[in-house]
Amino acid sequence: MKEIGEVSAIVGYNKQYEICALELYEALLNNQFEKIELASNKYKKLDDVLIVNKDFVIAYQVKDIGANFTYHNFINSDTTSLFEGCFNDWKSLKCEYPNKKIIACYLSNQKPSRHDTIESCSKEKSPCFKQFKEEFWEKINSNKLDSNSIPTGWINTFSLAP
Repeated sequence: MKEIGEVSAIVGYNKQYEICALELYEALLNNQFEKIELASNKYKKLDDVLIVNKDFVIAYQVKDIGANFTYHNFINSDTTSLFEGCFNDWKSLKCEYPNKKIIACYLSNQKPSRHDTIESCSKEKSPCFKQFKEEFWEKINSNKLDSNSIPTGWINTFSLAP
């Protein structure tokens, strides 16, 4: 009989392989594909799926975890936080592929918590991670905000990020 850990690992790999297949298929259709790496040992967080295309590199960290995701979990860890690790890997990829756009993706089934608080935010009521994602993170990633247009309440949070 399979151990619980084995089943969890297989389920997690299944999601990685699914993403890999979709990205690889797209790259092949668009005649962009150059190289693929699975479970890269060069990177610490963006190590699950790495696809190098002619114009860009896409790197994934994939998690299949049922728990809510908190701001604390995003910026803290016993080793390297998810935020810091993904950013460091993005910088390493940019050094390795200086002429390519780097797309770093964290893909998870975790839902942002509505029950934690972000004390560094100087809003009247400390927001939760779900608000951080909607009001700050998604806007930064869609270029609706940049470092010069961050709302006042979020500036402390932005400057405290590792």
